[in-house]
Amino acid sequence: MTMKGVEKNLIGLTLLIFIFFECFAGPLRMVFHMVGVEFLFSIPKLFILLTQIYSIILVLYYRKITVNGMIASVTIFYLLFISMISSQPAAIFVGVWAILPLFLGYHGVRIIMENIKEKKTSRIILFIFILSCFGVICNGFFNYPWYNVSYEIAGMDVSSSQIGSSGGYTRYAGFFKSSLQASANLLILLLYIVSTSKSKNLIIISFVLSALVALLT
Repeated sequence: MTMKGVEKNLIGLTLLIFIFFECFAGPLRMVFHMVGVEFLFSIPKLFILLTQIYSIILVLYYRKITVNGMIASVTIFYLLFISMISSQPAAIFVGVWAILPLFLGYHGVRIIMENIKEKKTSRIILFIFILSCFGVICNGFFNYPWYNVSYEIAGMDVSSSQIGSSGGYTRYAGFFKSSLQASANLLILLLYIVSTSKSKNLIIISFVLSALVALLT
């Protein structure tokens, strides 16, 4: 496997890890808090940083500036800049999170378009989508233990998951951190399923599930 092939696989793995941690933020945050390892929820961010460092290594190795390398260089410079102007862990943490999605977002779209028919990736995303939908639907009948579990990390108060309300209706979050996150992320996963699946029945079922989720979130 070439170095560029390693980069592609690394970014693909990072994307799946990011999606998994986003879709199951509630239970993951609670479990990590119970065992005292809240920092593990930063695993996706660490993987994103790793992909950026690797992209810079490729620029130095091939002596050729790429878009990946440029984004990675800007990100690393930003992190160093934030570290120099602030000694507060919270400020550095917020600064890191503010810029990282830019890098993952670019690579995420590129990889999805390049591997849009890859069965393994499609099955993983479909599994996450269905399980997340049922998580929200079941939430309409009972609450999960990770709601309103809060803890402190990097000097900031963080909650595992929250149930919101709007217009007199309860907005359920399921396995997500919030109802807004649930509706937005499941819509993105639905678009991926519609664009990759050849089964009309699967597409119809996915639309029905997403419609139920939309009503609950």
